[in-house]
Order: sequence, then structure tokens, then C-alpha cells
Amino acid sequence: MARNVTLTNLREDVRQRCDLPAYSTSTFITETAVTRMINVSLQSLYAKLMEAWGEGYFTTSASLATVADTATTALPSDFVKLTKLVWLRGTDDVVDVHLAQSDDYGFTQWASRAWDRPLYRLRQGTILWVPKPNQVYNLVCEYVQAPADLSSGGDTFDAGPGWDEYVVLDVARKVFERQDKDARHFIAARNEVERNIVTRP
Repeated sequence: MARNVTLTNLREDVRQRCDLPAYSTSTFITETAVTRMINVSLQSLYAKLMEAWGEGYFTTSASLATVADTATTALPSDFVKLTKLVWLRGTDDVVDVHLAQSDDYGFTQWASRAWDRPLYRLRQGTILWVPKPNQVYNLVCEYVQAPADLSSGGDTFDAGPGWDEYVVLDVARKVFERQDKDARHFIAARNEVERNIVTRP
């Protein structure tokens, strides 16, 4: 079962750890600033977890479809890295779609054609097809998913076995540095939590 920790929990943990006053628009460290720091630290945590648990731990899938005579298909908004792309050619007929090489380009990139063994390239949040599909084709994209930013107090993330402690310590370090205070004890504690994350089987 997921261990969900809210953004409100994280902000309050940071406030207490740093002995900050209640957040307000007039405090040196505002709630908005702490929220931004939390989301940056969550991205850092995500990278550590990928290192420890592998990309497959964060892989999800999405159904995609081409548009006739259109060379590109948009990737999911939370896309980080493609792990597998398949064309659902028919019932019990699944075709792996492979990465196009430079010599696969030419007129096939621009001419609309029926697919046989399509190829793809990734370009700025889209899949570029070779050749351009001449009709609708259904696909499944397996990819590494980016964590969503937390914005409302009730927004949660799966904190696992104490992963939220990494975030709290990393943000506390940032808060102290912003106040020109010695943050070495937060850095040491965060590094210890990081070692536990990375070495976890």
C-alpha cells in the first residue's frame, strides 16, 4: 500500500525543522517559496529512486493513435523516456516499432503511405513517423513517467519507506542557505538518507 504524504505535511515538516514562523506573504520564507523548493527536491528524489529501483519502477503506458496524413503524434504530458512502442495492427497482432536511423529518411518521411514496418523518431514532445501514416493506427507507448508537481495542500506523493525525509532535509538545507545559516547538519543527514535509498535492494 502506498504511503501518501501531503504537500501540507511536507511544508509543515520543513517549517518545524527550520524553526520558521507560520508562513505568510510577509515572512522571509513564504509558503510559495517552500512549495517550489519541495517540488525541485521531489524531482531530485525521483532521480535517486530511479537509480535505486530502476526505470521499470516508474514505467506506465498510454494508448496513442495516429492521424491520417499527419507526420507526428503528441507524447503524454508527463513523458520522460520511451521504453517501448508497439503498433496494435490487429487482434493478437502486435508489432514493435523501432527507432529510425538517419538513412531511413528521405521521401518516406513526407509521403503518406500505408504502414508495413513503421519507424519513429522523438522530436520535442512528439513522435515523428516514418513513413507518414495515411490512416489511423492504434499504438501503445510504454514510458518513464515524470512525477507531477504538488500545488494544493492536499496533493500527495508516494513517500515509500521514509522517502519524504530526503525531501524535508533537502528543503531545510535550502532554507538555511537562503538565510545564510550553516546547513551542514541538514546536508549530512540528507546524504545519509540518500545512501539508504540508493543501497536499498
